[in-house]
Amino acid sequence: MMTAEKLQSGISLAGLLSGLVEIDPDDSTFITGLCSDSRKVQAGDLFCARAGSRVHAASFIPQAVKAGAVAVLMQGNHDPELPAVSVPVYRVDDFNRVLGEIASRFFERPSEKLEVIGITGTNGKTSITWLLAHAMSDPDHRTGMIGTLGIGMPNDIRESINTTPDAITIHGSLATLRSRGAQRVAMEVSSHALEQGRVAGVRFKQALFTNLSRDHLDYHVSMQAYAAAKQRLFREYPVEQQILNLDDPLGREMWQSRSDDDSVFGFTFRGENDGPQNRIVTGQLLKNDLDGLLLGITSPWGTGELRSKLLGSFYASNLIACLTSMCLAGISIEEAIRRLQKCPPVPGRMERLGADKTPLVIVDYAHTPDALENVLASLKPHVRGKLVCVFGCGGERDSGKRAGMGRAADQYADEIIVTNDNPRGEDPEHIIQDILTGIERSSHLIIEPDRSTAITTAIRQAGQDDLVLVAGKGHETSQLVRGEYLPFSDRNLVRACLEAW
Repeated sequence: MMTAEKLQSGISLAGLLSGLVEIDPDDSTFITGLCSDSRKVQAGDLFCARAGSRVHAASFIPQAVKAGAVAVLMQGNHDPELPAVSVPVYRVDDFNRVLGEIASRFFERPSEKLEVIGITGTNGKTSITWLLAHAMSDPDHRTGMIGTLGIGMPNDIRESINTTPDAITIHGSLATLRSRGAQRVAMEVSSHALEQGRVAGVRFKQALFTNLSRDHLDYHVSMQAYAAAKQRLFREYPVEQQILNLDDPLGREMWQSRSDDDSVFGFTFRGENDGPQNRIVTGQLLKNDLDGLLLGITSPWGTGELRSKLLGSFYASNLIACLTSMCLAGISIEEAIRRLQKCPPVPGRMERLGADKTPLVIVDYAHTPDALENVLASLKPHVRGKLVCVFGCGGERDSGKRAGMGRAADQYADEIIVTNDNPRGEDPEHIIQDILTGIERSSHLIIEPDRSTAITTAIRQAGQDDLVLVAGKGHETSQLVRGEYLPFSDRNLVRACLEAW
C-alpha cells in the first residue's frame, strides 16, 4: 500500500496543531510522522488515538510512546482515563475534522495543488476511477488514482486495504502522487469514509455521483441514512464542480435542488434532461452486445459517437460520466472520446475471459442486488446457450440484500450455483440459506459452498455457446474465512479452468 508518512523532513508540533488545540506557540517539538496504529509508530511520530467501535486507541498510548511517539492527539475530552506518559496529550472532540486538517498540513496541503476528483455512489466508483486515471493521463497532466483497486499511477497501482483509506493515508498518498508527477487524482469516496471523516481536509475539484441502491445497511441502518452519507460529499466539502447522474432518483433530487447552480452538471441516458441544456450530457445506447458498446453523445461541448469494448449497458452510464468529467477538466470532446475508446478493461469488472474455443466467462465484482441484476440483464440477450451465474454473499455485512441477489439470479440466469463469497466470521451455511429465500427455481440450482469447486463445476459443465458469470469478488486476491485471508483469485481460477477445458 502506498503511504507517505515520512515524505518530508517534519514540522513543529505548534505549526501542526495551531488553531486546533490549545498549544504553546513556541513548542518546537519536531513531528516527523503521523500514525494511528500503535504497532507502526516510529520515533518522532504524532500518535493519533481514535475511539474505535470496540476499544479506544488511548489504551495503546504507552505502547506508542515507548515506540517513539513524541506527542498524542486523542479523540474525546472526557473518557477514558489516561495512564501517565512523558509526552503531551491533546484531547479533541471533533477528531475527524482535526485529523484531516493535521494530515493536510503535515503533507503541505497536497489536495490544493492537485485536481482531485471524488467519485461516490453504490456502483460504478471503481470503474470510473480506473477509466479516469487512464483516460485523463497525458504527458502534461498525469493522473493518479485512489480506490478499491489500489493507489498509484495507471501503470503502477499498489494494493489498498479500504476503498477510501484513512485521512493520514489519503493526504500522504496525494502528496506521494504529486511527487511522482500527478496533476490530477481520481479518488473513490465511500459512504463509510464520508461518515468517518476519512476525506476531511481534502479539497475537491470535482465531485461525481453515480447512483444509490441497497448496500451497507449493516452500517447505515436505513437507505435514508445511506443517502445522507453520500450527499455529504456535495454539501460539506469544498467542491468546484458537481456531476450528477440524472437517471438515479437521488441524483435527480440533488439536481432539482441545484439546477440553477452553474457549477452543477448532469448526465443521462433516459432523456431526463429538463433544465439548462448547457449543463447536461445526454447519451444514447446505439449498440450493446458481447463485442462492446456504441454510444451517441450530445453535450454542451459538441456531439460524437463513442465505441468501447467494455461489456454491459450500465457501462454506458460510467463512460458518459467520465466524458463529462473530462470535458469539464478542459479536454475536448473529440479527445475525450478517443481516449476513453482506448482504455484498458477494468480488472474484475465485467472482465471477459475465454470464448475462443471455450465458454465465455465474465468475472465481475457485483455484490449487491442492483449490480447483479444489471450485469445479468445486460448479458442475457446476447447468450446463445445458457447463462450460468456463480455467486455468494459476504458475511457480517448487510444480510437483507442476500435474498435480493437470489431473486436477481433467479430472474435472469438459466442455471445458478450458490457458493461462498467472503464469509468472514459468519457461518457460510447461514449466508447461503439467506440467499436461497430469494430463489424459487430449485430445478436449476446447485449449492456448492466451496468457491473453487463451484467455479470449476460451472466451467467444466458449460458448453461452448454458454456464458458463465462469476460474480462477487472481481479483482480480489484473497478470501476472508474465519478472520483469515486465504489466497484466492476468481480470475486466476477461471483462467486455469479455461486452459483445461
